[in-house]
Amino acid sequence: MKPIALMKTAAMLAALGLCVSIAPARAAQSKASGADAQTIASLMKELDQAEAELTRVEDVAAIKKLQRAYNFYIDKGMWADAADLFTNDAVADYAVGAFVGKKSISQHFFQNLGDGRIGLPDGKLYDHMVLQPVVNVAPDGKSAKGRWRELALLGQMNAEAGWAGGIYENTYVKERGVWKIKDLHYYVSFNAPYEGGWGNVKPLPVAARPPAAAGPGGAAGPGGAGGPGGPGGAAPAARGGGAPGAAPGGGAAAGGGRGGGGGAPGGPPAATPAAFVPTAMPVPPPTLRHMPDRPHDQPCPGFPAACIEPYHYNNPVTGRGNTP
Repeated sequence: MKPIALMKTAAMLAALGLCVSIAPARAAQSKASGADAQTIASLMKELDQAEAELTRVEDVAAIKKLQRAYNFYIDKGMWADAADLFTNDAVADYAVGAFVGKKSISQHFFQNLGDGRIGLPDGKLYDHMVLQPVVNVAPDGKSAKGRWRELALLGQMNAEAGWAGGIYENTYVKERGVWKIKDLHYYVSFNAPYEGGWGNVKPLPVAARPPAAAGPGGAAGPGGAGGPGGPGGAAPAARGGGAPGAAPGGGAAAGGGRGGGGGAPGGPPAATPAAFVPTAMPVPPPTLRHMPDRPHDQPCPGFPAACIEPYHYNNPVTGRGNTP
C-alpha cells in the first residue's frame, strides 16, 4: 500500500475513534463535533491532493524510464523489446516516414534497422542518448506528453562514423496501469560525418527537387536521405552516403556525409533555407525492406535552418503559449 493510502486509512481510523469517543457528549457539543467534521474533511482533502501529486510524480518517473528503455533497446538492436513499448495502434514517425500500428513499427525495426536479425553486427556503433526531458502528465493521469533531445554517435568500425541530432515530441498513454508509447515523432536536426561534424552539414532542398529526377547526391542518391546510411542505420548504413543513420529511421532533413548532401552532382544547386516547404521530406528509398505507411511530417527542416521544432508545453513561468 502506498504511504499516502496508509495515511488516509490512519486518518479514517482516527476519525472513527474520535466519533466513538465523543458520541456520549454529542447532544451537548454539536458545535464542537461540527468543527471536528470540518477538520477531518479538510485533512482528507489534503491527503487526496497529496496522493494525486505523488501519482503524478511516479507517472513522470515511469515515462522517463520508458523512453530511456526505448533508446537503450534501439542502441543494442533489441527490436522486439523496443516494439513492445508501443500501443497496438501507435504511430512512429521518423524521417523515412511514419509507421502506423505496433506490427508495422516492429517490422521497421527488424527489417529496416536490423536487416532481418536481432542485435547489431560486430563493429557497429548505434548509440542514441536522450537528454533534456520535459514531461507533462494530463490532469486525468491517462496520457502524457514528452519532449526529448537526442544526440547520436553512429558508425561502423574501419568504415565511417557520424553524428546525428534531433527532437522527440511524443505522446504516452497508460494502459492497465502501464505507460506505453502512443505517438513517437522524431524531428531531424542534423546528420553529419564525424570529421568536421555539423560544420559540414548541407541543407537538403527536397521541396525544389522532384524525387524521380534526383541522381547521386539528390533526394534519393548517396548522401541524401535515401542513400545508404540515410534510413536511420538500416543494414547498409555502414557503407557510405550520409551520416551512418540517425534516430531509427532518421537520416533525412540535413544531408552530408561522405556521399555529399543535397546539391551534389545529379541534383540542382543547394537552395537557401527559405526554399524548404513544410512537410516536404525525401521519399523513402526503395531499398527499404518495409515501407512506411505514410510520409514523414516535419515542418522545420532542421539545421542549418533557424526554425523551431514543435513543442507541446507552455512557458512554465509566464504560461505563454507554445507558438514560436
